[in-house]
Order: sequence, then C-alpha cells, then structure tokens
Amino acid sequence: MDKKWELIETGLTKFKRIQITPNETEYYRKLEYLSIKMGFEIKDFNQMFAIDNSELRKAFSIYRKNTLAKQKESPKLFNKNWKEETYSAQRQKFHNYLNDLQNKFNELQFLDEVFYFYFYFYFLFFIFYFLFFIFYFYFILFYFILFQIIK
Repeated sequence: MDKKWELIETGLTKFKRIQITPNETEYYRKLEYLSIKMGFEIKDFNQMFAIDNSELRKAFSIYRKNTLAKQKESPKLFNKNWKEETYSAQRQKFHNYLNDLQNKFNELQFLDEVFYFYFYFYFLFFIFYFLFFIFYFYFILFYFILFQIIK
C-alpha cells in the first residue's frame, strides 16, 4: 500500500483515504475536472479526500456485470421513458440544470445581433444618403442663386 494513503477502519468497513492537495497532481487534476463538470469551486472547500474502498469496488463490479447481463437478456426493461415516470429529486435537479443551460444559450441571440447590425447599417446609409442629397440640393440652389446675382 502506498505510504500516502491512510487506512481507516470502522465497525462496518475499512477503506483507504488520501487528502487531496495541489501537490497531489493526479488526484487534484481529477478534482478540477469534476469541479468544472459539476459546477462547484474547489476554493470553497477546506479539505478534500479521495476514498478507495475495495469492498465497494468489488460489489459495484459485480452489480455492473449483473445489470449488463440483464440488459442483454431483455433490453425492453431498460428502455423506459424517464419523462413519463414520476420525477425523483435527482431527475428534477438534472432537468433544472439542463433548462438553465438552455436559457443561458439563446440560439436567436445571434440572429438578433445580425438583424440589428443590418438595421443600423441601412439606417445610417439612408441618413447619410438623405443628408447628401439635402446638401447637394442646397449647393445647387446656392449655385443658381449666386449665378443669377452675378449676371
């Protein structure tokens, strides 16, 4: 067993743990990845530990093999529509998270910006066009008036 890992024994189980610090680059990188994916800040926590429970790992491995075998035998049992089932708290939380992401990303925002750009471009074009003809008209008017005065 690695000297960094501390063995903890309780009445029910025993497991190894290690405190995660920036010096533990392997575990710290994994924690940074999880923090980005799950949306929490590492600096909000005082202490962080990695736990390795070999008994639970073996139990999960057996459970995974059994579940995979059941899915291969009867895949229809696993094709459930989660929207039609009753919402559990975790399902509701994930659904709200996806809704928040969708609200942050507005597909039409880009189209609005393009529309406003063209609107302002044409508006400015017509303003300058209008001003040009007004000045041109006054210039011609001034020229004819001046020409009449000189004659």
